[in-house]
Amino acid sequence: MKTVLLTAASLFLLVNFGCAQQGGSISAQTQTTQWEQYYKSYPRFQELTDKLKTQKDLLILVDKTHALPDNYRPEKLVTVKTEFDTRTFKVTPQTAAALKKLMADAKKEKIKLYPISAYRTFEYQKKLYENSKKKNGLAHAERYSARPGRSQHNLGTAVDFNDVEVRFGNTIEYQWLKKNAGKYGFSISYPEGQEDITGYAYEPWHFRYIGKDAVELQDTFFNGSQQKMLEFLNEQVFNN
Repeated sequence: MKTVLLTAASLFLLVNFGCAQQGGSISAQTQTTQWEQYYKSYPRFQELTDKLKTQKDLLILVDKTHALPDNYRPEKLVTVKTEFDTRTFKVTPQTAAALKKLMADAKKEKIKLYPISAYRTFEYQKKLYENSKKKNGLAHAERYSARPGRSQHNLGTAVDFNDVEVRFGNTIEYQWLKKNAGKYGFSISYPEGQEDITGYAYEPWHFRYIGKDAVELQDTFFNGSQQKMLEFLNEQVFNN
């Protein structure tokens, strides 16, 4: 029975919120009434969304149509080192703690995971985007690279693991991440088959730290879609 209820919950949010996002016929007033009814029907949904109201800085919506302020910079960044790479990377303290735990636990299972990219400044992101556009053309750059201020890497909570090639999705390292990342508060941002939702091509290496509560909300009520959950939180919860 529980599984049936949660599936119905996911369908409700995906259908109704998706309809509103695409300019459907649901009015703002009707949608608000539906959310209120939904809160009453699914107490855990309300518990999670209420908790996440105190974690708004961790759940900022940044994508092709939602840019960060020009002067944005994470409040604090710390350095992360790994035994598999001589380079160092910066992430937020929360992200660093979760990342270290994830890598240590993966190592115990003989799985080697390590970051190859994390926090990026706007300037560096601009350089990456412009290089991609120059080398491969605008259409390719728009699918595989974000403009400055529109990249999750600007938040200091996104991590690219091991190999930035689609082949990473066929490795045991990715399979371990797919199964376990959520236990540490990480979520894949650009899943396979969701380019129409995320705006970006499949990136099995790109995970964002959103916290365990957000992962539970995403997986239970948004069918595992980080993008849909972030849109809902930022447009229906945090602004009300």
